[in-house]
Amino acid sequence: MLRQPIVRIFSLILITASLVACDKNRNTFMNRNYQNMVARFNVYFNGNERLDDAVKGLEKSHKDDYKQILEVYPYATEESRKSLSGKMDEIIKKASKIIADRPLSKWVDDAWLLQGKAYFFKADYFAAIENFQYINSKYKGTPISYEATLWIIKSYVFLNKSGEAEAIIGLMNNDSKFPEKLKPFLSEISAAVYIRQGKYKLAAENMEKALARAKGSAQRARYHYILGQLYDKLGVRDKAREHFKTVTKGAPPYEMAFNAKVNLARNYNPQDKGEVRAARRYLKSMLRDDKNINFYDQIYYELGVIEKRENNPEQALADFKASNNHNKGNADQKALSYLAIADIYFAQPKYDQAQLYYDSAVNYLKPEFENYDKLKAKQEVLTDLIKNLILIQREDSLLKVAKLPMKEIDRLVDKAIENEKEQERLRKEQEEELKRQQANRGNPMMPGNPFQPTVPVIAGGGFYFDDQANVARGYTEFLNRWGRRKNVDNWQFKSIADESQAINTGENKGDDGNGQDNAKGDDNKGQENELPDSIAPEKALYYKDIPFSAQAQSSSQNRIAEAMLNVGEIYYEALKEFQESQSYLNQYLTRFPKHEQKPKALYYSYKVATELGDAAQADKSKAELLSKYPESSYAKYLSESSVKQVEENPENKAVSALYQKAYSAHQQKAFAEVLSLKAQNDKQYFGSYLQPKFELLEAVVYGEIDSTERCIKELENVTLTYASTPEALTATRMLNAYKKKLAEDKMSSGSDSTAKKQSYQFNPNSKHYFMLLLPAVKGKLNLNNVKAKISDFNAKQKAGTSYAIDDLFASSRQFVLVKEFSDAEEAKAYLSLFQSDKAFLESLGLPEYELFVMDAQNVGLMVVNSDLEGFKSFYKNYYSK
Repeated sequence: MLRQPIVRIFSLILITASLVACDKNRNTFMNRNYQNMVARFNVYFNGNERLDDAVKGLEKSHKDDYKQILEVYPYATEESRKSLSGKMDEIIKKASKIIADRPLSKWVDDAWLLQGKAYFFKADYFAAIENFQYINSKYKGTPISYEATLWIIKSYVFLNKSGEAEAIIGLMNNDSKFPEKLKPFLSEISAAVYIRQGKYKLAAENMEKALARAKGSAQRARYHYILGQLYDKLGVRDKAREHFKTVTKGAPPYEMAFNAKVNLARNYNPQDKGEVRAARRYLKSMLRDDKNINFYDQIYYELGVIEKRENNPEQALADFKASNNHNKGNADQKALSYLAIADIYFAQPKYDQAQLYYDSAVNYLKPEFENYDKLKAKQEVLTDLIKNLILIQREDSLLKVAKLPMKEIDRLVDKAIENEKEQERLRKEQEEELKRQQANRGNPMMPGNPFQPTVPVIAGGGFYFDDQANVARGYTEFLNRWGRRKNVDNWQFKSIADESQAINTGENKGDDGNGQDNAKGDDNKGQENELPDSIAPEKALYYKDIPFSAQAQSSSQNRIAEAMLNVGEIYYEALKEFQESQSYLNQYLTRFPKHEQKPKALYYSYKVATELGDAAQADKSKAELLSKYPESSYAKYLSESSVKQVEENPENKAVSALYQKAYSAHQQKAFAEVLSLKAQNDKQYFGSYLQPKFELLEAVVYGEIDSTERCIKELENVTLTYASTPEALTATRMLNAYKKKLAEDKMSSGSDSTAKKQSYQFNPNSKHYFMLLLPAVKGKLNLNNVKAKISDFNAKQKAGTSYAIDDLFASSRQFVLVKEFSDAEEAKAYLSLFQSDKAFLESLGLPEYELFVMDAQNVGLMVVNSDLEGFKSFYKNYYSK
C-alpha cells in the first residue's frame, strides 16, 4: 500500500518537471538539461548523420582527374552539390528547430554551424558565409567561432576567391589564440588554397600537417597521393616516391593505386641510365598484368614520355600512337597522346602532320587545360599554314590542267569519275562488313579505318576489334569527327582542301578567309569561266574549277599570290622559320612583281633578311620599299623617324619600363592600373616602338572589364593602325577567336547561367571614371558630337589635363566615359564642375541624362552582369551622399 503513494508522488514530480520544461525560456537546471538532451539526441544527432551521409555520397560520386593534382575536398561537381538542396533544406530545418525551440541548450551554436554547413553543401556559399559570420560575431573568441572562420575560408575556396581565402589564412596563422586542435583543419584548407594558386611548396608544407586530420585509410591514401603530386611538381623526387609508395602499400581505390605506380616509374633520375632502364622495365611489367588492361593507354603514354626524354623520337611516336590505339574512351588521355605526337612532329618540323595532331588534341582537350590557349593558337596557325599551302598546290595544278589538250583533260576527268565510283563501292562494302561484324560478334577488321593500329594485336591477347563496343564507338567517333571520307591518300586534308576550294571559288559567299581574295578588284560572283561547249552535263562538275578563261586564270594567280604571302608571314611571325619564310617571299616577289601586296612582301623580306643576318638583302628590300611605295604603312614604319629606336636611348628605356609595369599589372588583374599606365604612355611617349604593344594590351583589358564588342573594336583598330606588326597578327587571331565565340554564344543563348553575381565593392582610392548615361533613344543622338563637345569642355575647364573620352555600351544603354581620375574625390569634383556649367549641358541637346563616377572594376561588373539597376543602387548608397 505504501508503494502506491510513492509511485504517485514520483509521477507527480515528473509531470511537474515536464511542465516546467515546457517553458523554453525558463533558465533552470532541469530545463537546461532537458533542452540539451532533446536538442542533442532528437534533432542535432539526426541532422548531423544526414549531413555525413550526404557528404559520403558526394565523395563516392566524385571523379578524380589524375592528370591534375587531386582535390583536397572531393565533393563531386557543383551540380551534384546543388542536387542535394532538398536534403540540405531538411537539415537546415532541424538546425533552425534547435535555435528556435531550445534556446537554452548548449547545442545552439552547433546548430548554427550545422546550418552553415548545409548551406555550403547545397552550393549556396554566400548564405553559408553569412551564417558562419554570424557565429563569429555571436560566439567571438570561442573554438566554434574559429571553426566557423575555417568554413568561411572553405566557402571562398569553392567560390574561386583564393585571394580572400589566403588573407584570412594569414590572420589565423598570426592569431595566438587559435585552438590547437583546429590547426590540422587550418593546414588542410591552406593546402587546398595554395594548390589552386600554384604555390606548391606552401601547399606541401600544409598538407604534411594535415595528415593528422585524415580519417580512414581512403583519406590517408588521398593525402599521401596529393603530397606525392606536390613533391613531383617541386622536383623533389625522393619525397614524391616516398608518398606514392605509401599509397601502394595501403588499400586505395584501384585507379589511385595504378596511378601511384605510374608516378613511381615517372619519378626517376634522367641522368642515371640505370634508373631509366628500371623505369622502362617497371612500366612494361605493368603491361603484363591483366588487371591493367583498361590502363594500357596510360602505360604506353608514360613509355613514350621516357623515350622522348631519352631523345628517341621514333620510339616515342610509336608508344604515343600505341597509347591511342589502346585507348578505351579516355578522352583526357587521348588528348595528351595527340598533343605529345604533335609536339614531336612540330619539332622535326613536319608541320602538316603536326597540324593534324594539334587539331585532334584541341578537339579533346578541356579549355581549363594548362596552356590551352597557346595550343589552340598553335593549332590555328598550322591550320592557316596548311590551308594556304594546299591552296597554292591546288591552284597551280588547275592552271596546269587548263593548258592541256581537251582530250587529255577529258581522260583525267574520266579517271577521276572512275576512282570516285570505286571509292563509293569500297565505302559501302566497309559499312556492310561492319554491320555483319556487329551482328555475328566475329573478328572484324575495318579496311581503311585511320584509327586502326598498324599491328592490331594488343597485350593480353586478342585483337583490337574483338571488343565490339570499341568498334562501334571508334566508327561513330570517326564519322562524328571526320564525316564520310573517301579511301584515298591524304584523306585527312580533304576538309581543308574543300574549305580552301569553297573560299576561292565563291561557294562560301562573302567570306574569303583572310579578307584579301579579291585584292585586284575581280568579283568571283561575276567571274566568267568559259567552259567548252562539248562537255557532257554529268562531267560539268569536274570542269567548273578549271580556269579556262583569262579572267579565271587571273583570279587563280591572285589567290596563289595571296597564299604565298600568307605562308611567308606565318613562317616568319608565328613559327620563326626564317629560311622557309624567305623562300616563299622570294617566290612571291619573283612570280608576282606587280601584285598590289608587294609593299607587305618587301617589308617581310627586309625583316627576314635581318633575322638571317643578310644585310645586303635587307638593305635592298628596304630601299625598294621606301623608294617605290613611300606612302604605304610598311614604308612609314621602316622610315628613319620610326625605326630610330636605339636601346641606349633614355626615353626608350623609360617606355620599356612603363610597358613592363603595365604588363605586370595586367598579370595581377589590376586592370584600372593598366589603363592608367596606358594613358600615361599616350601622354608622354605616344608613337614609340612599343605603341602597338600598349594598344594590344589595352584591347585585352577591355575584354576583361568591358564588353566583347568593345574588345573587338579595339582589336580591329590594332590590325588597321599597326598592320605590319606582330601585334596585328596576334590581334587578328584574337578577333577570329572572339567572333567564333560570339557565334557559339548566339547559338546557345537559351541557356541561363545560374552563377551568383559578384557584388560591387566600394574602392574610393582606385582610379575612377566619369560616366554620362545617355537617354534610351536610338537614332536621334549624334554620339560623336557629344564626345566632341565634352572634349571642348575639358580643354576650356581643365586646361593642361589629358583625359581620354570614350564610349561604352552596356545594359542596352550608351555611356560616354571621361577617364581617368586618380580617385573617387577627383572624379566627383569633375562631376560637380560638369553639372555647374548649365550652358554647356544645354548645348549637348540631351532630353535626359544621368551622371555617375565609378571605378573600373565596378564598371566591369555592371557590364558583365548587365546590371544597370544594381549599379545605380550601389552608386546612390556610396557616392551620392
